[in-house]
Amino acid sequence: MSALIRRRFHPNLRLEQLETRDTPVVFSNPASISIPDNGAATPYPSTINVTGMGDQVVGVTVTLTNPNDIDVLLVGPQGQTCIIMSDVGGTTAVTNVTVTFSQSAAGSLTTSALPPGIYQPTNSGTGDTFPSPAPQVTYGTTLTPFVGTNPNGTWGLYVVDDAGGDLGSIGGGWSIDVNAPPRVTGIALASPNPTSAATVDFTVTFNVPVVGVDAADFTAAMGGGLTGAFVSGVSGTGNTRTVTVNTGVGDGKVGLNVTDNDSILGANSPLTTSPLGGTGVGNGNFVGPEYTVDKPPAVVSVVRVSPNPTNAPSVAYTVTFTEAVTGVDTTDFALTTTGTMTGSSVSNVSGSGTTYTVTVTVGTGTGTLRLDVADDDTIISGGIPLAGVGAGNGNFTTGELYTIDRTPPMVSSVVRASVN
Repeated sequence: MSALIRRRFHPNLRLEQLETRDTPVVFSNPASISIPDNGAATPYPSTINVTGMGDQVVGVTVTLTNPNDIDVLLVGPQGQTCIIMSDVGGTTAVTNVTVTFSQSAAGSLTTSALPPGIYQPTNSGTGDTFPSPAPQVTYGTTLTPFVGTNPNGTWGLYVVDDAGGDLGSIGGGWSIDVNAPPRVTGIALASPNPTSAATVDFTVTFNVPVVGVDAADFTAAMGGGLTGAFVSGVSGTGNTRTVTVNTGVGDGKVGLNVTDNDSILGANSPLTTSPLGGTGVGNGNFVGPEYTVDKPPAVVSVVRVSPNPTNAPSVAYTVTFTEAVTGVDTTDFALTTTGTMTGSSVSNVSGSGTTYTVTVTVGTGTGTLRLDVADDDTIISGGIPLAGVGAGNGNFTTGELYTIDRTPPMVSSVVRASVN
């Protein structure tokens, strides 16, 4: 009997697992795999070394020939095995056929033909053997053992022709698509640094488009004397987000960290989505850079010191600033009155650092009296004027009021309290 030599053809076999289908990293071995009339192919195995991936494998792409009597064994770097194809596809030569293998597929290949489509790994018979150095174990028939495993290491494709009468090759070699779950690839400062601004922006970049990103996924890190910073907004789509942070109070450092709670998911997924860093809270955490915050001084409060209401000729206020300041004098204050008040004036300023006492001569009349800070850029800290450069931008007009009551009490009536 003469051997039947079929023509070379190149159906494409794609193997997928149930994991994220975001942007893959492809590892290839383009060297041809020569398939004999009967026996193990050359090379045996054909190998691919996957490095630098801390994620989960998704797909393998293989170019095959003569499917009917070819057994194909996939072996992962952790020793997982799966006969992805054996004794299926019929005896008719095919070319440029794409077949996708997925554990979620509705059906399997048949022994009569190899049409394009999505199929589960298919082994039509039993007792398939792969000579050493293939692992001599009971081979898997599903992709489940590969799901969620670390893909780093050597992958092997063992091809055996287990019947005579034909030969050929896998002319294009094969490749592995490793799909990474979402991860943060970087956080960059998006505002000037150092800063005195009330808010700053960070640009957060992910390796793939993501959804489910909100303020709860970030933490404002603080250092030095800075307190009260918080994430105030998140905007953007795809694989980039702009995160706005309120810089709080005081001077120091403010940074942005990603706090992974598994709510950020990959967006491009025809099969399933995967959370940031893969399943597991905290495995997608990322520590970002910091801004140096040197804020201009600001007024914290203006509060009463004297009793209220009052008819005293003078009253006092305590004025508190966010940081130690100098240049505070009577010209930095103004008075707001109501009623018949006249002649009120700021008579004295004492104190230092963050706290000053301001004495006010009440004047005449009745009504209310309020001490305001009138910013003229003469109050400074470290060379920076109150609220930054610009007269008036540090004004403070929400201090406490004194009620001035000069009406003496009078007897309005005397009435009997007992029976008369």
